[in-house]
Order: sequence, then structure tokens, then C-alpha cells
Amino acid sequence: MATSGPTFQLRGLTYTYPQPGRLAALPVVGWAASLWQRLRQGYGEGNGQPALVDVTADIYPGVTAVLGLSGSGKTTLLNTLGLLADAQVSPGQVVYAGTDGALYDYADLRGDKRVRRRRTDFGFVLQSAFLLPHFSCLENVAVPLALAGLPRAERLQRAEQLFLAADPTKKLFERRHSKPRDVSGGERQRVAVLRAVVHDPRVLFADEPLSNLDPANTRQILRLLVKWLAGTLHEKQDAARDVEDELLLQKWLDGSLQPDGRKDRTLLLVSHTIPMTVRFAHGRCLVIRNGKLVRGPDRPLHDETEATHEMGGTDDLGVSAGVRVP
Repeated sequence: MATSGPTFQLRGLTYTYPQPGRLAALPVVGWAASLWQRLRQGYGEGNGQPALVDVTADIYPGVTAVLGLSGSGKTTLLNTLGLLADAQVSPGQVVYAGTDGALYDYADLRGDKRVRRRRTDFGFVLQSAFLLPHFSCLENVAVPLALAGLPRAERLQRAEQLFLAADPTKKLFERRHSKPRDVSGGERQRVAVLRAVVHDPRVLFADEPLSNLDPANTRQILRLLVKWLAGTLHEKQDAARDVEDELLLQKWLDGSLQPDGRKDRTLLLVSHTIPMTVRFAHGRCLVIRNGKLVRGPDRPLHDETEATHEMGGTDDLGVSAGVRVP
């Protein structure tokens, strides 16, 4: 974080540029999540082939979907922005506006600074849930709190409270002491979402959280995500609240519900369920084809056909199929 440099006011916060004049050429600074230019990550020996080239976009609060065929660079993008991969960004830069009112240049985030930013501000839903097999579901949800240094009793109590708040039927709560192998795939995905948000992150990176789920489990995951965006996930649940949660999801899909502006929460969602994803993100998508951004959130998509065209077709995962949300 910079100690000097020009500042500007946005949404009641004062931001300080990482280095004097370094961002002068950029037209907009994404204040809620990340701004990146010409993101390049190479693999293999020597120079390698860049996984992402000439990616330029601003990400703002709410939902931004990341669409593309298999191998297009979607997961690489999420891993880079989420500080999970030490990508070489050259030329260009990645800048994140933190909750403390400062701008963080990813090139300057090394060692403990990088780990601290990732643990406090970011949450992750990984492909195939990726729960720890020897931990119970409750212990899995408590992992981010353990990394934050909370005592065992306190973190398990907070995780248990989240189970209660997120599940009005109490069915998942009753399975909290089970190992991941002993619960259904839909339940594992819901546990993975709870683990990602238990520490109340500002940005959530969700990589295929809806894969291989039936419509009922898909709606359960979407309800959890909307409640996190709306800032109501930790509220006490009962039967009446279950009905309210379904109405909350429907309002989100209809575009009549907006995220809590005080929270400035941002969800980056990778999914192959195109019809649902486009609607859930209200058309605000990053479409990646062969490592290049071909369409950004400043040009919202209108439907599945348009999304498939921008992606360059479909692949063997059937990206244009998937669950349709009525």
C-alpha cells in the first residue's frame, strides 16, 4: 500500500494511488473489486504461451459472470484476481480497492501482505467443492476462521450459527458433523458456499458452484449467494423466512433487488449453465475466448444465443445447456 501519491474521493472513501501518477492513463478505477489491464500468465518453459492476453475491464459490486469454453482461461482469471496464482502481469497491472480506502497494486502484494489480503477480503468456492475429506462439514466451514486465528470453540460456534441461518429446513444443519463423503453433492456445494462466506468477505470468487446440480439444489445455492449479496445471510431462519428467501431470489432475478450498497459485495461467477448465469448476472458478463476478452460487462448480454455466439460455440460440457431458472 502506498504512503504517498494522488488521492480521489469515491462513495465516501478516500483512495490513494499505489504510486504517484502510475494510474493516470486509466479512465476509471473499479472501486469495489478489481481493475486489470493486459493480464498475462505464461506456462511452460521459456516464454511459454500466455493464458490471458489484453484483458481490460472494471468490476463493480453485484454479480459479474465469467463465460467461456473449456480451456479459455476462466479459472486462470479467477485464480489471478483472487491472489491464488502468482501470475506475471506484463505489461499492465491489477489494482484492487480495499475496504480500508486504499488501492492495492497486485505487483506490490508479496508474502504476508498477499496472504492477509486474500484471507480478509476474498472468499472462494472451488470446483467440485474441494472440501477437506477428514474434516466434518462444520469443521470445513470453520477453516477460514481458523486461518484468521480464532480459537476453535469460537470458530465452530460461528460456523454452526451460519448453518442455522442458511438452512431454514435444518436438514443441512443436522448433517453438520458428517464427513463430506457422507452427504449429497448438493449438500457439499452448499457447505462450500458457507465456507467461502463465513468470514464475511467483500469479494466472492465462485468457480462452477452449480455444476452437476439438479434444479432444486441450484436454487438453494442461488439463494445463498443472493442472501450474501443482500447482507441477510446471517439472519435467523424460520419457515416464514424460507418463503422470504425464495421471494428474495425471485426479486434478484427480476432485477428489482440490488445489493446492500453499504457492503459493496462483488461476486465473480464462473458457470457453464448459460441461461441461468446470464439472467442471474443481469447480462453483466466477461466473455473469454482463447484467452482474450471479447466482451466486457459494459456491454450486457441479452440471452443464451448471444452468449454462445460471443463464446464461439459450445464444447463437450454442453455450455449452452444447463439449468433454466423460471
